[in-house]
Amino acid sequence: MASIWVGPRGTIKDYPGFSPSVDAEAIRKAIRGLGTDEKTLINILTERSNAQRQLIVKQYQAAYEQELKDDLKGDLSGHFEHVMVALVTAPALFDAKQLKKSMKGTGTDEDALIEILTTRTSRQMKEISQAYYTVYKKSLGDDISSETSGDFRKALLTLADLIYTAPDVWGNPKGHSMPAEAALEKRGFGQLGNGIVVIASGALTAGNLRKVEATNPRQWQTWPPRCVSWCASSCV
Repeated sequence: MASIWVGPRGTIKDYPGFSPSVDAEAIRKAIRGLGTDEKTLINILTERSNAQRQLIVKQYQAAYEQELKDDLKGDLSGHFEHVMVALVTAPALFDAKQLKKSMKGTGTDEDALIEILTTRTSRQMKEISQAYYTVYKKSLGDDISSETSGDFRKALLTLADLIYTAPDVWGNPKGHSMPAEAALEKRGFGQLGNGIVVIASGALTAGNLRKVEATNPRQWQTWPPRCVSWCASSCV
């Protein structure tokens, strides 16, 4: 089943013979009454693809007129609850919540910001931004701007902006209204070289960064330290 959240590297594939109604009923039985059949929850929710889990969520709502995540929260606790709820949360909403969490309170979880903003495709980021605004009534860009600073803020805002125009990781050029290099240079990143463009195009890989370094070994020396650390820690 087609989904913009399915990539070439995932280890969880569509479950053969999948039936959302059968799975929804099994989950309902697992969390009703005294005690919880955790084994059933694990077997179902960890062996279905994300797209299939979302169909289970819809079927559960239709059959029992209750949100699956709410029933899981009411029946489970601790880390197990967090994992099960995360598994039935739509990917865009999950990422939106993680981004909010990374910028909430004292300090900023830069690793979480980096991981999400440098590895999602343009279509995925569009859904994440929409989910973020729907839940928090505030744009993702505004929160990034208020919670980060300097070159790091400029880089993240550039990524969040370019994510709508640069090709995604599958090479889809739709909506490419401005070359990534030109847009980045316009925002003050011309001195960073091609490596930053690799990130903005959504194709950040260790191989790409090694190619940049092989082409111009001195290039890394012109990057701000935080950007170098950012790239190194975000390779996939």
